[in-house]
Amino acid sequence: MPSTKKLVWEMRLNYLALHLRDKFRTLFPFLLDARRIRAIALETTTECSRKCAYCPPHHVMNIPKLRMSEEIFRRIIGSLAAHKFAGNIFFNLYGESLTDERLESWLAEARARVPAAKLIVFTNGDLLTAERFLSLKKAGLDMMPLSQHSKELDGALRRTLENLRRDHPGLYCITVIDYYGQYYDKNGDVGLLNNKGGLADVHRKPYSHCCDTESAAIDCLGNVILCNNDCTSSYVFGNVLDKDFFEIWNDAGFVYARDKLTRGEWIFEICRKCMDRSAPATPLPTGKAARLPPAFHDFREVMGKKAADSPAACGINFLSLLKAAALFLFCLSALAAVSGFRLPAALCAAALLLTAPVYYLYCLLKLRELSSAGLKETADFIFGPGSALVGALQHRGEIMSFLRESFAEPPRAVAEIGRAQGGTLALLCRAASSDALIISLDLPGSRYSGAVPFLNKGSWRGPLLRAMRGPGQDVRIIDGDSTAPASVELFRAALGGRKLDLLLIDGDHTFEGVKSDFELYSGFIRPGGVIAFHDIQPGFEDAGVAVSRFWKEYPLPGSRSEFIADPSQLSYGIGALRLPL
Repeated sequence: MPSTKKLVWEMRLNYLALHLRDKFRTLFPFLLDARRIRAIALETTTECSRKCAYCPPHHVMNIPKLRMSEEIFRRIIGSLAAHKFAGNIFFNLYGESLTDERLESWLAEARARVPAAKLIVFTNGDLLTAERFLSLKKAGLDMMPLSQHSKELDGALRRTLENLRRDHPGLYCITVIDYYGQYYDKNGDVGLLNNKGGLADVHRKPYSHCCDTESAAIDCLGNVILCNNDCTSSYVFGNVLDKDFFEIWNDAGFVYARDKLTRGEWIFEICRKCMDRSAPATPLPTGKAARLPPAFHDFREVMGKKAADSPAACGINFLSLLKAAALFLFCLSALAAVSGFRLPAALCAAALLLTAPVYYLYCLLKLRELSSAGLKETADFIFGPGSALVGALQHRGEIMSFLRESFAEPPRAVAEIGRAQGGTLALLCRAASSDALIISLDLPGSRYSGAVPFLNKGSWRGPLLRAMRGPGQDVRIIDGDSTAPASVELFRAALGGRKLDLLLIDGDHTFEGVKSDFELYSGFIRPGGVIAFHDIQPGFEDAGVAVSRFWKEYPLPGSRSEFIADPSQLSYGIGALRLPL
């Protein structure tokens, strides 16, 4: 068993790591992402065996004994499964998890449906036995933090932990957290405890930026609340019985609030008190409620002001400065080249070395900002300032008309063969539904992978491609030859049994290449779905481009429509084939 002294030092190291992250956020606020979700806490029960001074619901509020319903739990797990959640799932919020006999079955269900998630159960240890721990491990438990609420652990509990560590070293995953030392021995300077917005008498050194905006919390009634410190559910952004969890998480209002908090703007009363060193007290709530009456009452007023300060505007000044810096460095590099590099050597070197990373960062952050924007705004960037790095080899009028006119409702399953720089992928994401599956298959660096194929290779493109997806969308990137059996199987697996609404073929432009892509992938399209071919307009046949001949000669089933800006143009043009119902 670790000593109390060792536990304190472990907490101090954790505190140092969190403060280093806090300083990093202060220096680089533009790298923060309000849509990221690392963990989700589920209040499976409010029953607890203790009344700790730093837990207001049990210490002074007498929270009723409630349990999360199976319907609420299954809706949450279903949503996490659909979005292939790979973060942490905490099976507790304001209650002792081991009082719930359903815990093993719920762990097993979560493990089966959300296999990439890390399943974590917090406990105070009062009900922990070796048999219960092994039962939880068998069900799928990954980690068990054990909170110590007394100066020394109970003798029976200590022996249980020692026996588990000795007899099952490969299964042991219990970490002791000394809450008692945090509160009673005045070690609260390591920042672990929280004052719950002034409802708990906790004094600490708060961070400059909130550490809880990347974690979701759902109370036992299914309410998605501001954070796990909102113990009275005063800030409810939706209920999972009414909406899908990710629809609530990615709602513009919730993203707006998290974006503000992530950047250190304490828009809510609970946040101002939580981050205040003086720990001002908040009166205990009064009244009746199914769980607890709210202690804070500024939610509606704050969210009513959202329209005047939309999330799309957040960070725009920095982006403008970054864009200007990239343009300045590019002009400086050009000037250095024109002058035969007769400018000061250090100045020339700095301009050449900084232009690319500054422009890359600008494009990355702009794509993140546009992930919740419309098709037009994204096209303005793809065909404008971002075209050198994330452009689309499309005629803007053609692709925009095609995407707007081909579907009465936004498609929910979309794929492209041929990605190049990824600009078309960004447009497909904006045209698809908010919960769409989008698959992008390409062989980076191949002959038809963009105007300068070798620039589209490398893992450095990954962040740009991931930034294109909308908040609730699932984008799958597959790198490989579209004709290879392995690529077809990866494509099939990504679909998971679904059928595509739209497939855009824009890869190998030879006759055999287009024919092969059509024959291999057309079976993945639903009846009434659309298969689109790019570059159906004649041009560059001497270079082997034969999409036009394929479009005219191959016996394609279904009805056809063409999107061609100018009949006399060389190449470009989109042919849309709608399959029979």
